Amino acid sequence: MANPKQALPPSNLLASLPPAALTGLVCEAASKSDIEGVRALLSAGASINAGTAYDQRTALHLAAAAGNLTMCKFLMEECRAALQRDRFGLLPIHDAVQNGHNEVRRYLQSKRLELDSSQPGIRIRAGSMENMVNKNSSTGDLVSTEFLADLTSTVFELVVKEGVFSYTAVHSEVQHFFIGLSFHTVYFTHFTAMQIAKHVHCLIAAKHVARATDDIGGLEFDLKTEHSAFFLCTICSPDNPNCSQKRTEDKVADYLTLCMNEKHNVALTFMSSEGPAFPGGKEHLAIYNIDKGHFDVTRVSEGETSIEILASARFLKTKSSVAKEQYQVVMEDVVACRQSVVRIVPGSVYPGPHPGGFVLIFATAETVGRHYLREICQAMRFVGLVPRRFYLENFVNGVLTYSLFFPYAQESEMQQLKSTIMYSTHLRSNPGGSELVYNSVMQSTISYQCGLYLLSAVKFVFTFFPKEQYAREYTSVHKVLDQNESAQRKLESLYKLCIKDLLSTDRIYQLVHRHINLAKRFYEDFRQIATGEVKPHFNAELGTAIDTACSDPQDRQILRMFLIFNESMLMTNFFKAETPGAFAFRLNPAIVLRDRPTSLYPEVPYAIYLVNGRDFMGFHTRFREVARGGIRLIQSRDSATYARNFATLFDEGYNLAFTQQNKNKDIPEGGAKGVILPDASWPNSAGGNSLAGNSSQSPAATKSCFIRYLNALIDCMLPEPGGIYTGHMEGKAEMLFFGPDENTAGFMDLGAELAHVRGYPYWKALTTGKSTALGGIPHDTYGMTTASVHTYVTELLRELGEDESEITKFQTGGPDGDLGSNEILVSKDKTIGIVDGSGVLYDPAGLNRTELTRLATRRVMVRDFSRSFLGPGGFLVTIDETDVTLPDGSQWLTGAELRDNFHLTDFAAADLFVPCGGRPNAVTTDNVRKLFTADGKPKFRMVVEGANLFLSDGARRVLETAGVHLFKDACTNKGGVTSSSLEVFAALALPVEQHSALMCYDPKHGGSPPAFYTEYVQQILDIIIENAQQEFRAVWTANQKDGVSKVEATKLISGKITRMQDSIMDTFQKMSESERDHLVRKVLSLAVPPAMIENLGVDGIVKNVPESYITALVSAWIASRFVYKNGINTSEVSFFFFLKSLLSHEGGGQANGVA
Repeated sequence: MANPKQALPPSNLLASLPPAALTGLVCEAASKSDIEGVRALLSAGASINAGTAYDQRTALHLAAAAGNLTMCKFLMEECRAALQRDRFGLLPIHDAVQNGHNEVRRYLQSKRLELDSSQPGIRIRAGSMENMVNKNSSTGDLVSTEFLADLTSTVFELVVKEGVFSYTAVHSEVQHFFIGLSFHTVYFTHFTAMQIAKHVHCLIAAKHVARATDDIGGLEFDLKTEHSAFFLCTICSPDNPNCSQKRTEDKVADYLTLCMNEKHNVALTFMSSEGPAFPGGKEHLAIYNIDKGHFDVTRVSEGETSIEILASARFLKTKSSVAKEQYQVVMEDVVACRQSVVRIVPGSVYPGPHPGGFVLIFATAETVGRHYLREICQAMRFVGLVPRRFYLENFVNGVLTYSLFFPYAQESEMQQLKSTIMYSTHLRSNPGGSELVYNSVMQSTISYQCGLYLLSAVKFVFTFFPKEQYAREYTSVHKVLDQNESAQRKLESLYKLCIKDLLSTDRIYQLVHRHINLAKRFYEDFRQIATGEVKPHFNAELGTAIDTACSDPQDRQILRMFLIFNESMLMTNFFKAETPGAFAFRLNPAIVLRDRPTSLYPEVPYAIYLVNGRDFMGFHTRFREVARGGIRLIQSRDSATYARNFATLFDEGYNLAFTQQNKNKDIPEGGAKGVILPDASWPNSAGGNSLAGNSSQSPAATKSCFIRYLNALIDCMLPEPGGIYTGHMEGKAEMLFFGPDENTAGFMDLGAELAHVRGYPYWKALTTGKSTALGGIPHDTYGMTTASVHTYVTELLRELGEDESEITKFQTGGPDGDLGSNEILVSKDKTIGIVDGSGVLYDPAGLNRTELTRLATRRVMVRDFSRSFLGPGGFLVTIDETDVTLPDGSQWLTGAELRDNFHLTDFAAADLFVPCGGRPNAVTTDNVRKLFTADGKPKFRMVVEGANLFLSDGARRVLETAGVHLFKDACTNKGGVTSSSLEVFAALALPVEQHSALMCYDPKHGGSPPAFYTEYVQQILDIIIENAQQEFRAVWTANQKDGVSKVEATKLISGKITRMQDSIMDTFQKMSESERDHLVRKVLSLAVPPAMIENLGVDGIVKNVPESYITALVSAWIASRFVYKNGINTSEVSFFFFLKSLLSHEGGGQANGVA
């Protein structure tokens, strides 16, 4: 019910009332919706903007409090009432807000706040505003005094008209916000008046709460909307954050995580004040503003670098041209190197206020599951720096950038911050494990370097902890079962199952966390050794400290492994001037594998590298100073597979390198192998990006792992530019060679180019398996591996007096592959069956040779074989067929099942079996009996292995015992490694310009092989065939003359050659210079392909090729030629006469085997 209107005195009486009385009557009439009464009172001389004597409330205050929109409109539009503050600094808007009258509030907020001389309002002295502008400006002012004055008034009006805080409070806070806080003036151009008003409003609210809770130092506030979020807090000393600052950083980090997981475009702006948050206080104010939006494009190419394409429309609109230029530079850098980058540029690069100091720009593509805010903030605290402002921007390709502005910082501080931020990119936080180290770093319990050391050292401890000491019976039982591979494998499975819970990385992390002070000392011990302050040694003092701290013997042994890690340290890029993308540790194998059983590690390698990246782990093992082997990238389909791969990673690399060492017996390079294991998944992530890939196993992610792995090793090959200490290496420079292996075949050109960019002098020799554009010699194109495999076939047939065209052959590995296709093209036999990935092809009368040649030439699978060429009893079964019935009546559920088992069926029977492909251990002692007929006769008279490890050693022994002529992979398929070795040699011997002219061509652009290239390749094939013939004769002689099995003879010959090579290399160093020079020149003239001798001469080769490589070449050639000629039981006297004959023989000779 409406308030009853008041009865006003007669007009003559009203005119005699004092102004105060008239004001009271006007206010009462306004509160009762008496429009006519108000008119009458105004006619009698009342002032519509006069306030009551007690509280200075006006008629508009009362009307707003009553919620009377009509009266408010009448008062403002007809009576010209103004928005004035009462005694308490409140406007009519406040009354509307406090009483919940939203329509009135909205109406009053739409009216301008008129200020007159009686209302001082937000009058800021001109001098104060000018001082603020001058303080923050250089010659290129971003804002003017007039602009700031107008902005201040607008912001004041917007805040006060919210009707929440009093006029007086708003006046004071706005004045302090614009003048007292002394924000960088760029703040006032970044945000609109409406945004700044919201910031001020939040600040006033936060201050009220802080005062009410008596926690002025704990000021904090956050406000989130659908498209943005705003946070503020106080900050104190750079290295000692208060609780509100930590809480706010956590809130901002959580909000960023949510936005980025939802694939939003995100922009974070941080500003810190120079002035105190409270007048006279010590704490400063920090604000975080986050805007989230979307990208105009959602998919871009992996190599895209243009900011115009990768950035959001908001970014392109708001960023200055100077800023865009800097973003463009770091974008190109991070896309090129696939790792985090940091640039430091002078503050003068950016126009406007604060031309001094520096700007640090951090960019990374490793953003899956992280945004680095906590790491960046902690890094700045660690160095003791607070930025005036910083910006976070993300881009559609997943790259994230921070631009940090430090107008007063010194260059030394910036360099320290750069290193610290780069260190932070290596941190990881897996719950229960590395999270403990991460938290210790974030809480400043340990340094960044200590944390990263622990992350790598834990992996070392897990890998090399002598678990067999806790299952001593295992090694002895394993040895007893040496002749029973099946039982050995079952024992190994049982051992791994039992030992799995003995030691885990989680346990090691927890143990380190409990003894964090010891961990700090471990790191300091490592630092002193790695930087050359002390020589590598086992720190006995720390060993005693461990014994004192730990009562459990196994805990003691685990912690002592950290000291062994330190003791084994010969070189590392850990302290490289530019923080690397991954850490490489060159370890002393004699220390690492000390007291380990020979049943596990038959030979101590020459070198072991542990390489640790944030999202991968790797090893590189080599058995000689000069060694080469493939880099294998091992993928894990799930966490269980990853756990198995992680537990056996070093052993896999070791065993492969050891096998390669036995194969590389007549080439300069010993055996080596690199292994890379990407994480099973990224922590805290539901996806990826175009640079990192869509999973940790994606091509982009694995490529990134490969690049960082290789760069870490190149760091150790080029120690001087990075300031890496090499004093423990005793003057021996590292020279590594790599080749393709699982999941890295496509990275060999990339590897060479990386080395080229890094300035490695032998970059063209670094990798084999390159394209011909970089001097690669493709094995498949020229049939390099087949040349050696088929030579064994022809030599065996020659010894047996058989004609190749008359024998039958069964082959695994089809016409689409290297070995399979070339075996088809060079052979003359009657091939009855071929198995490849597409299915099974069989014809008892022999497969049509013309059709097979067509498939091999086109490099297509057997499924493309025309069935019209099949004779009676022949068939082609592809893997997608089901319910298969063969001519003998046998039935198979699928063609895939038949493919996997066809080599064990009765159809797979021929004179010769050449496995050119297939799964490792396809034939073992468990199933080898299926290669025999029902009456116990072998289905094959001859087996020449092309594919690696198709048969197990146990299966080989069974077949040889039954009379099968079997030649194992270690001797038959070495044509590929020989070709690769000579590819390396050409890159080492020829100057870069000559190499490009003589050894490089690009068929994609119409290039054809140079004449030298064609001649050199043919000579490589000649050497491969010559090597195969010589080794075949050595194996055959040992078998026929000495009664040694061919498989065993292969091992004995390899061992004899490698031991002799080592002995020759030792002797080589003791020879006089003239003797050594004479021997080198003699062997080079015999061992090097004639084309290279003709082009460079022996002098040119000696000048260009590293001495260590020449020594290895000469030793390998002499040792292999002597053993091939004289056999496995030859004496030292025989070698004396061999060497004497070699040195006394004058003149040149046919090249026959550098590789």
